[in-house]
Amino acid sequence: MGLEAFRDHVLEIGQLALREKHPEYVIAFIEAANTAAGYEIGRGRAAVREVPTPGFAPWADILLKILEVEIGRSYIQNAAQMLGSILPADQLTGWGMSQGSWTDHQQHMWFYSAQALLERLERLTTLAYWWLIKNYATAATPALADVQNDLRRARKLLDPIRNAQAHGGGFIEVMAKERWLEELALHRTWVDAERLADWQAASQERWFTYISRITGAMLLVIEKTAAALDAAADWDGVRRTIRSGR
Repeated sequence: MGLEAFRDHVLEIGQLALREKHPEYVIAFIEAANTAAGYEIGRGRAAVREVPTPGFAPWADILLKILEVEIGRSYIQNAAQMLGSILPADQLTGWGMSQGSWTDHQQHMWFYSAQALLERLERLTTLAYWWLIKNYATAATPALADVQNDLRRARKLLDPIRNAQAHGGGFIEVMAKERWLEELALHRTWVDAERLADWQAASQERWFTYISRITGAMLLVIEKTAAALDAAADWDGVRRTIRSGR
């Protein structure tokens, strides 16, 4: 898979950077962690707490961005699955919710998670491009815009949902179109905002199908984008540079 392959390459280079540039860290960690009882990570971690590793810092930054994407990926998958869940009525009642409000909530959670995921992927690609690709590029180095092309397309998939979320969505549009505000003002009454989502139960299956399809497309975008980064990096060049002491 694209993201896992890219992550494994960065991990390999990170390990090489530690061994070549910071052998004092490697030796101190391993010697402290190796005990008669076994390999104790906590002891190793404590032994190197004050040992700086500036030569590893760029790779740490990329690995953190990869982890952010992996976490965000699980968020949208979980939210999509929960969107399709039918919960027992008594459980929903205990939470003060209806099936419609549950559906509406999970729909919102999926959208926010999806938007955050694409932002995380953009940060990863931008950092990896300017630090890794520009310094260690293959002969056919793509432009950053080409690497992020699928990412931009994925954002366009979210635009219709984003606009609805930002501007109140179906509730607000229906109230304005049907002129319900005049009725509310005439009778000096108001709607129960917490119950407006009840009608979403009727469209739960449609939303689940739609968002599941977009989730699949976004997961493919992650893999294709990471694969493009992985293919554009001259990993042998990175290894040679680190081993040369530069």
